[in-house]
Amino acid sequence: MALINLITLSGVSSIWKPIISLLDWMNSGIGNFGWTVVVFSIVLRVVLLPLDIWQKFSMRKQKEKMDILRPQLEKLQKQYANRPDILRQKQYELQKSANVHMMSSCLPMIFTLVIFAIVFQGFREYIIYVNESIVTNLYNDVYLQFFVDNHAAIESVVGHSILDSSGNLAANFFPSYAHIEAAGLVDQLNQKLVEGYSPESWLWVKNVFMSDTWANVIPSYDNFISSGLGGISATIPDIAGVSYNELMTPIMNAYNKSGFTDLKNWNGYLLLPLLSILTSFFATMLQQKMQPMQPPTTGSEAQQKQQKIMNKVMVYMMPLVLGFFAIMYSAAFAIYYFVSNIITTVTSVTFNLIVKSADKKRIADDNVIITKS
Repeated sequence: MALINLITLSGVSSIWKPIISLLDWMNSGIGNFGWTVVVFSIVLRVVLLPLDIWQKFSMRKQKEKMDILRPQLEKLQKQYANRPDILRQKQYELQKSANVHMMSSCLPMIFTLVIFAIVFQGFREYIIYVNESIVTNLYNDVYLQFFVDNHAAIESVVGHSILDSSGNLAANFFPSYAHIEAAGLVDQLNQKLVEGYSPESWLWVKNVFMSDTWANVIPSYDNFISSGLGGISATIPDIAGVSYNELMTPIMNAYNKSGFTDLKNWNGYLLLPLLSILTSFFATMLQQKMQPMQPPTTGSEAQQKQQKIMNKVMVYMMPLVLGFFAIMYSAAFAIYYFVSNIITTVTSVTFNLIVKSADKKRIADDNVIITKS
């Protein structure tokens, strides 16, 4: 079911509107947001595949050039070992003469970060409005309708009719949760609220709009409005006469865990974040094998060793950072991250196999030519 027609996008930056509209359009056809994210991730990676392949070819060419230059770079390091400024200049001149651009090896990481930022914020905006629309729909379709369905009991409390001639709530009547309490209808309303809402699950995740962790299935008030880590950053819709807690507590009681050890009522089991981190490490390792080797570093042996350690930390830090986001935020983002990593890995493995096959054929052809000559 499409949700965007139930809410307004006037407060959303124009940057995110296309993503929100696309996600909503896809979700209206697929019917489950978890699978919508899977399809969205596949489509996005397919669209970006030509750029990804171009990057791989570019990095392969840079690597081949660096392999050829390496003996000369090592010679320069020995020659200017005690003059680091001159060494860096000579290395730069040698690489420039061979048309080697070391910054090109950073493109995949930069590209990944840009795509992550766009998709992550797009998902965030969509999830904000989905959660706001859920509260709005419960208020309109369940809470207000409850007054209509039980108007006789409530009229006996307020002392006058609460409906107009069309059978809708009268314009001069302002529904209040106090009316429900005075009429002794709290239990009946709570039952209707629970019946009127069902979290959107995906496989083992009970609510795809919450994280695949020990998180509650239904967001608390603090989690709903929080803009901090793991918060939804939503705005409480106009639900006059009833608070968020009065509206949502019966549903929280039905779905949320009673404590941390209540594992069966966790929203998920950390599977998506863990799988995302593992596949991201694997994809990064494959990507690293394709990157050109860095030129010899300057400075003492201890400084060179420290620089190599820092380079490795920088390379493998991103999977952990993105994995942290997969833990803290919605399972929807973790699904995107995991599926993207799988596709990236498959693409890299396929590319590497094709390249190795082409290299073997080229070497074999070269050997044939040498033998004939």
